[in-house]
Amino acid sequence: MVCKGNPDKPPEGTEWPLAKTMTVLGHIVQNDGGIREDWNHTVASMWRCYWSSVGSKRAKNLSAAGKALLLQRAVVSNFLWKISRWPFQKSVAILLDKTQCKMLSHILPCPVGVGGTVDLYCRRRARLARNVSIESGAWSKLWCNRVGRWDQHVRRGVVYHFCHDLMLHHSSQWLLLQRAVSTTENSERCTLTAGRTGTRLNIGRPQPRWDSGVQIAKAVLETRVMSEQGGNALSIGTIVRNAVIATRQFADNFALNN
Repeated sequence: MVCKGNPDKPPEGTEWPLAKTMTVLGHIVQNDGGIREDWNHTVASMWRCYWSSVGSKRAKNLSAAGKALLLQRAVVSNFLWKISRWPFQKSVAILLDKTQCKMLSHILPCPVGVGGTVDLYCRRRARLARNVSIESGAWSKLWCNRVGRWDQHVRRGVVYHFCHDLMLHHSSQWLLLQRAVSTTENSERCTLTAGRTGTRLNIGRPQPRWDSGVQIAKAVLETRVMSEQGGNALSIGTIVRNAVIATRQFADNFALNN
């Protein structure tokens, strides 16, 4: 496997054909640096763990609290070791919290209201599951904490961790310099925090970088999680959007003042 956009080809293509993914220490590595294939494999494993433990007939007589505790032990431990090395990103965080809410909706008791429609019942059950997930700890927030701790661990390992030098290669500061070349004072679409960098070798969706994922994860942990009206929990998509807007505004103001 070579990086996407790299013109290098193996000398013996029949014996060593190029692949888009490969498994390294339990992680499915893509040639474009994405984690979607690894996520698809992980979420399937999470549901297998759920139906073999919490959703099995043996756990039928357990209380809701007992099932929630079993969910943490059986399902969370299945993906906890992976999310530390996944760059935090909004799309997968939404899917992660959605999976948590779906599992909790099967556990939490939610009686059917008199005269209510099926659509209203499903919305009420989903809202209850989201509120409980925020109170007990959303899995996306767990991802944010693990990413921050892993980043601190690697940056402390100047001598013993090879990923330390890898993080310093073409870091976020390097991207700012690349954007500064094409940024003008009157430019609205291209700024120091967003816009063209002139560094791409192939077409396609660019994957989130580790540095930007760590910054978003830290901002998410400092953003409010409850709505101002209604007292319901905000979705992780809304939380990430608010965190990204606040981070970009701070970076743009800092660049203008300096």
